[in-house]
Amino acid sequence: MKDRKRIALVYFVCICIIAIMASCESNLDIALKDAGKNRQELEKVLNHFKDDPNHLKYKAAKFLIENMPYHYSMYGDCMKQYSLAYEKMAHEPFGFCDSF
Repeated sequence: MKDRKRIALVYFVCICIIAIMASCESNLDIALKDAGKNRQELEKVLNHFKDDPNHLKYKAAKFLIENMPYHYSMYGDCMKQYSLAYEKMAHEPFGFCDSF
């Protein structure tokens, strides 16, 4: 009787895990959603490599697109101020002490 309960519990846990994994949004969908106006261009890249004989090209493009949300660049006045502070810190490192 205990064995049946354990087996039933294992099946239940497996079904729950599969259901949760199936309902999760993929990293690719999240990246494409976050791309905004650039989504069409990213989809063109994926479609271009989808039927390529070398399947690693498609995997590489997919990997790069999936990891795009975690990489960005700064620009504008904020970046200019940061660059100036960074250059000044390179020449006068002791003028930028955080704490003693």
